[in-house]
Amino acid sequence: MRRINIYIAIIATVFFAGCDDYLDKEPFDKLANNVIIDNEDYATSYLLQAYNFLPMGYGDRGTVGHENTGNGWFFNFSTLCDEMRNKSGWIKSEKVYVPGLLNATNNQIDAWEKRYKAIRVCNNLIGAMEEATFGEEADRSLISAEARFVRAFQYFDLTKKYGNVPLIKVAQGINDEDLLVSQTSQSEIFDFIYSELNAIIDILPAHAENTALHYGRATKEAAWALNGRAMLFAGRNAEAAALNQNIIDAGVFSLASDYGAYFESDGGYQSSPETIFEIMFQDPLKVHTYAADAAPVRFGGGSQYNPVQEIVDEYEMANGLAITDPLSGYDEQNPYVGRDKRFYESVLYHGASYKGDVMDMSFTYNAEKEKYDPTGGDAVLKTGLHTASGYYLRKFTHESAPVEERPSTNSWKTFRYGEILLNYAEAKNEVDGPTAEVYAAINEVRDRAEMPAIAAGLSKEAMRSVIRHERHIELAYEGQRYWDLIRWNKSEEVLNDKKFTGMKVYVDKDSGNLRYERFVMRNKKQVFLPKHYLWPIPQKEIDKNPNLIQNTGY
Repeated sequence: MRRINIYIAIIATVFFAGCDDYLDKEPFDKLANNVIIDNEDYATSYLLQAYNFLPMGYGDRGTVGHENTGNGWFFNFSTLCDEMRNKSGWIKSEKVYVPGLLNATNNQIDAWEKRYKAIRVCNNLIGAMEEATFGEEADRSLISAEARFVRAFQYFDLTKKYGNVPLIKVAQGINDEDLLVSQTSQSEIFDFIYSELNAIIDILPAHAENTALHYGRATKEAAWALNGRAMLFAGRNAEAAALNQNIIDAGVFSLASDYGAYFESDGGYQSSPETIFEIMFQDPLKVHTYAADAAPVRFGGGSQYNPVQEIVDEYEMANGLAITDPLSGYDEQNPYVGRDKRFYESVLYHGASYKGDVMDMSFTYNAEKEKYDPTGGDAVLKTGLHTASGYYLRKFTHESAPVEERPSTNSWKTFRYGEILLNYAEAKNEVDGPTAEVYAAINEVRDRAEMPAIAAGLSKEAMRSVIRHERHIELAYEGQRYWDLIRWNKSEEVLNDKKFTGMKVYVDKDSGNLRYERFVMRNKKQVFLPKHYLWPIPQKEIDKNPNLIQNTGY
């Protein structure tokens, strides 16, 4: 019976974030330590609540049953860089962040409070497990190790956003003398993440040994993936290469055969050989509306996430040449023919097949008004509900559904093998140059997309450019690009003083042929200054804790 109760707790708190009669006994973020110490079921349920604080890429709007608030409505980090824009100017990320108006009292995507709430839950649980008497020592150690995994994830999210942050490793009481903690340097935070995740490796189960009961929880490979991503961000490339190589060497992961379908999937226990760790949903207890919000309005969606022309231009031709290469075969008046397969699986464009129909972005000539009108059912700004760029997001939406589903249950792929290969290739290249292992990793990613292998004989610098391009395409719209630009110190160069562009498609009034014209989107010009590499610490936190020092520029 105890195993049944734990399974119910896992389903309710990790997968669905709901609760049944058993779970309704106590609010799990307020359980007394003696209850956790004496009852493995309660301790496990408390742990699984902590998992609900893990960051993910779906925005707050329509997200039910997950504590990942702080992302803002209709938000994805891809809307803050050179990948997408929200079509609605009133959305806070578009209204506040993009034009550089972020400050200590106006940050709609602030994460500070939720991250430290999760850390408090983890610290309480870790401390309780030191005194716990239930079950076997291995059971108690595993709960503690998983809490340390979640805590390390919280600190990674905090330090990449705010830099120096308070490092709190033990449960605090309201009367503690050291309640107001000063900041720890970012380098020390990364040291803590690295050592913590290494310390729990031998306690966590390997993916190959995992069971359905444990699914949705940390494994060795998930800890390596988190640590590898964190060390890559920190520029600790030798450590990042080794950590990601551990996952490759485990030999249990491979790339899903269908890139597009992979992101539509709900996930689940051993559902894909590509998934290392994911956040899952089930209607009605834990859901999101990201897919519905992204889909074109003509198909019941909100048309919110609009890829910009700049990322469309990044997709190579199927022959592996950039569209700027005179030998590529690219035709400006037939721009969507012969492109990287991932383009067709990620972006909706004029003429794309979708849900048994064809996307129509066309403008036709109105002789009476002597101008072209957006007559196509999906045309740019035909109404306030249509795309602002001439493109819609296909990735994450539900191709098989006749009308876009509300709500959605496709899982957020927190760590997947495609990223691991690219993380490894980048870190290894920085340490040893373009070795055979670097080529093998990046070519494996390209092979899934039916793209040619990378040319032999590249220099370290040339390979770096190739890898950065490949990350932009393979990980597009997954919220990675924003942080890549941050860690490469390229955000100001790529984003500042920039207005992004889209594509309009005209049916020429004289010839009747299609004419493609780029245009500058009406969205605000982006401002990214040196201070924006870090976020401001919320003013309310500084008011509560005078030991905190605000980040420069705020």
